[in-house]
Amino acid sequence: MFNQIKTGNGTFEVTPASSNTGTGILGATTVTDPASYDGGSYSINFTAPNAYQVVNSGGTVVSSGTYTSGQAISFAGIQATLSGQPAAGDSFAVAPSSNQSVFTTVQNLANALQQNTATPAGETQLNNAVTSAINGIDQALDQTQTLQASVGARLNTITTSQAVSTTQQTQLQTSISSLQSLDYASAVTSLDSENTTLSAAMEAYTQTQGLSLFKYL
Repeated sequence: MFNQIKTGNGTFEVTPASSNTGTGILGATTVTDPASYDGGSYSINFTAPNAYQVVNSGGTVVSSGTYTSGQAISFAGIQATLSGQPAAGDSFAVAPSSNQSVFTTVQNLANALQQNTATPAGETQLNNAVTSAINGIDQALDQTQTLQASVGARLNTITTSQAVSTTQQTQLQTSISSLQSLDYASAVTSLDSENTTLSAAMEAYTQTQGLSLFKYL
């Protein structure tokens, strides 16, 4: 519940490089086309304040374009929205989500709040750290709700099993009580009476099954 929380948006995460000097702030990240997303690692590199390239793990440029603050950068079935003004040489790493403890998320946020934010770059790093922490906390809340639903379903199964077991136990106790409190004299008399009735019925059937119209001709 607390240690296996997916980072980022649960599918992939975008992390600004610690050496960034611009004011590029990470916004929403989404999977726009699951069929096109290959789960690979990419890097969004700014070659100029208004130009970027997306490079895969093999160093191949898979996308490029003109950067506009607040406009999503799309590639490989996913997109990331950036605002502010990145500097030439700034980069943002894109990688599949990994597991992270919610305690680590909170600690990272605490560490970021203690950093110097007197410069635009420092303030940008704080904003990105807060965004990352909020995403991590959202994922932790989703994980908690999912596990609560799972535990609730298991408790319902246990409750149902207990009810069935109680019913079976009651039926068994009733059967045992019926056998232990049997009036043998009355049972024998009832059995003899039923045997007599059965014998009479069998005899009547034996006498009537041989009757035929030809016997009267």
